[in-house]
Amino acid sequence: MKCKLKITTSQEEYIPPQLGEELYNSTHDMKNAPAERDYIEIYADGELIDDGNRVYIRYEEGETSGLGGSVAELSFDKDSLKDVNLARTGAISVIMCFKEGFRHTCVYNTEIMPIEMVIYTKRVDNRILDIGYIEITYLIEIGGSCAQKTVMKMEIKK
Repeated sequence: MKCKLKITTSQEEYIPPQLGEELYNSTHDMKNAPAERDYIEIYADGELIDDGNRVYIRYEEGETSGLGGSVAELSFDKDSLKDVNLARTGAISVIMCFKEGFRHTCVYNTEIMPIEMVIYTKRVDNRILDIGYIEITYLIEIGGSCAQKTVMKMEIKK
């Protein structure tokens, strides 16, 4: 079934409370610590496929997302709504597995070089089958750097 998608992604640097206290202990107030945030909102034509057991949502990534030239497919089993996969193929390729409370290591293949990253999924709110909405909150760590908190939301308009 063809559908319209609205996908929003917000990202901000995640500083664990213990590290934050060390960084800002005497000279800064943690409540006023700078938080750099990125926000992307894209609209795409997509396709929702329900084969009875598994649901697939496919769409082409746009240039706005920085992933132009890639096709994304979000999928999950109908009996395991909190276990979601996002596969990208094309100019950028990766398979990201989101399972609440679990870590997953994956390789983000770019045109320049592959990048290994670790994803820790904090929350999966999957209501695609009920109201056409999913929200995934996760942390990404790349090469030992500070984690980045990401919230991805997808709304399906039929």
